[in-house]
Amino acid sequence: MRFLSVILAAPKDGDEGLLREQYRSVTQLMPVMYAVIIVVTINLVAIFHANTPAWLSFYLPGALSIVALLRAIQLLNARKSVDSLTIEKLVNRCRRLIVLGPLLSLGFSMIGVQLIGYGDETQQTLAMMLIWILAVISGFCTHAIPQAAVAIVLASTLPMSVAFAFSGNPVFSELVPVLNVVAGFVIYMLLEAYKNFAKIVRATEARLL
Repeated sequence: MRFLSVILAAPKDGDEGLLREQYRSVTQLMPVMYAVIIVVTINLVAIFHANTPAWLSFYLPGALSIVALLRAIQLLNARKSVDSLTIEKLVNRCRRLIVLGPLLSLGFSMIGVQLIGYGDETQQTLAMMLIWILAVISGFCTHAIPQAAVAIVLASTLPMSVAFAFSGNPVFSELVPVLNVVAGFVIYMLLEAYKNFAKIVRATEARLL
């Protein structure tokens, strides 16, 4: 239950100091996440473009990459106003991140899963590695907001697990439980990282009082 409460709880309105530092952290790290998403997408397209339709190899990845770039620019600009935001705006922006981050990760993961269907085993393995790298990096870039971090890891892992389970390839089918076990460990580490982050923030605030 404690595990679920950490994932599902909304940002705390009463803990302004922690919430401000959570938002400060994601404004510093999430632009990195979006940059990684764009780089991974470019690599996936480069691997599969010869055998895929234009909507999948260019238009859809291009549109999502533009959205990711715009979000990165917004967060870079938001760094300047972290200390001046009201608690209500902080809560709203953190909640927005909890929704938008996983949605974008899901979108890119679905593109990766669709691309896998057009490649040989070597290309499929490369795609799997890229998607998984994206999941782990994205999770740690958002560890300060565990709801977003956990959702991002799940959004990247579950589509790939389903695709591999129904791929008809016995090797990929055997990888599904491995992927999910590793995802579970990554989620555990993300939650532990958040706990340590919160302890450091609260200890710093206590020293300043």
